[in-house]
Amino acid sequence: MEEDILNGTINEYKEMPLRKVGESEFKYGWFLPQHDGGWVLIKKDMHEKWYYIRLGYVSESERYDSLLELLDEANIDIIRSKI
Repeated sequence: MEEDILNGTINEYKEMPLRKVGESEFKYGWFLPQHDGGWVLIKKDMHEKWYYIRLGYVSESERYDSLLELLDEANIDIIRSKI
């Protein structure tokens, strides 16, 4: 599944939109106005670790080896921000 995400062939994860916006960069979550803008920007650092930046560039997440592990944590973070 991670390979499909990296190739841009999967555009949803856990019922939230996932959009590839660069080589190792994705937007994940509800980034459309009708959903109140709950999203994160996912990137890969120079050490090949995945991390995400919370809406409005407020803060960065921990670093993750696995994109799927990061997506699971980002999903929880986005949902928590909407409660």
